[in-house]
Amino acid sequence: MFEKLRTVIRSHITCFRIIVVALLVVLIASVQADCQMRLHIARTDLVADTVSQMPIMLDNIRYDVENPPSGAGAERIYDVNWSYLLSCYRRWYDLNMTGKTYPVGLQLAHVISVVESGDEQKKEELLRILDEAEAIVTDPEGTFEFDEFETLFQTICRIEELDA
Repeated sequence: MFEKLRTVIRSHITCFRIIVVALLVVLIASVQADCQMRLHIARTDLVADTVSQMPIMLDNIRYDVENPPSGAGAERIYDVNWSYLLSCYRRWYDLNMTGKTYPVGLQLAHVISVVESGDEQKKEELLRILDEAEAIVTDPEGTFEFDEFETLFQTICRIEELDA
C-alpha cells in the first residue's frame, strides 16, 4: 500500500517538474521575444532620427568648414554641430552589440585642425568625406538601414587621415 502511494507521489512530482520546466521555457521565450522587439524598435527609431537629422548636421558641419567660425567660442560652434553625430554614434554603439568601436568623437579635433591649417587640398578632401557621409544617409531610394551605420562611421573616421 505504501509502495502504491509512493509511486503516485513520485509520478505527481515528476509531472509537477515537467510543468515547471515548460513554464520556464515559455517565460524565457516570451522575455527573449520582448527584448528582440524592443531592440528592433530602438534600431528603427535610431534610423528614422538619423535619416531626418543627420543630413542637417552634416550640412552644418560642411558650412563651418567652408566658413570657419573665428574668435572666442569658435570651437563651441563646432561642438554644437558635432554633438548630434556623437549622440547618434553612442546610440548605435549601445544597440549594435558587436563591440566594434570607432573614434568618432576624436574626429572633431581633426576637423578643426584641418580647417585651421589653411591647406585647401585637405579642406577639399574633408568636404568630400562629409559629402560621402551625407550620401550614405540621404540615399534617394530611402533605404538607409541599421547595418549602414558602420559604413557611415568608417567614412567619418577617414577624417583622421587628413590630419597626419
